[in-house]
Amino acid sequence: MNMNGGYSATDYKHLLTQQKTNIADFLDSFMLAIKEYRANLKAGKSKAVFVHDMLNKYTEDDSGKKLGDLLNEETLQDKLGVYESINAENPDKLPDLITILMQGNTAVLNSVEKLLAISADSGDGSFVERFASKSYDDLLDELEDKRPELNTETKRKQQLDNEYEDIVLAFSEAIAKLRNDLIAYENGDIDAQSASEEDIEKHFSASDGGSDIDQVKAKMEMTDFGETASLYVALKEYEGGSFKKGELLDLFQA
Repeated sequence: MNMNGGYSATDYKHLLTQQKTNIADFLDSFMLAIKEYRANLKAGKSKAVFVHDMLNKYTEDDSGKKLGDLLNEETLQDKLGVYESINAENPDKLPDLITILMQGNTAVLNSVEKLLAISADSGDGSFVERFASKSYDDLLDELEDKRPELNTETKRKQQLDNEYEDIVLAFSEAIAKLRNDLIAYENGDIDAQSASEEDIEKHFSASDGGSDIDQVKAKMEMTDFGETASLYVALKEYEGGSFKKGELLDLFQA
């Protein structure tokens, strides 16, 4: 290694403190969502119960605790404050959220952040219930109250289009594809829960003498099948909050 280009070495403890400070900046705002999650979970809000169940799919390595339960406990940051906890002693072995965040990967942290954002919604009823009970005319009426400068129905409709059209189109397309995939799986010839791995591979294998493209296509179909099967089972078996057994699957197949 050529060392003539100039280099510097920084003390490891200094680097660690710097990294913890960066994490603390993020965690300082993150704590607000955690506190909302706890309050809504204690109040039995359906979204917080749902998020608790989803967070419990993750396990914190050092303690072995489920993340949904862990975030509902007192942490080192609750006791000392976020920034005060950066290099503090932890004799009571309280969960240290800074350390947990440092150990997590980006994909998991993004998922946790999104789930906590959902749990912070303390509105009555589930999203599905509110979605089903609110019509386009209701949105227009709300907009008339909130935005009096939009003094004609045409202006209000245009505003709704500006705010929601792209989201609704993307949502509709995604739901339509998901619905087709779930129905195709339910009506298919193979059940992922009862079939062996060998049976599934045989079902999706390319015919003898197939080209490389056929082989790749078969692998992609098997991957898609696995993803759809996992989602189907999760939607069918989910129980919690205001959702009854099977209701989430019914929603996507309606």
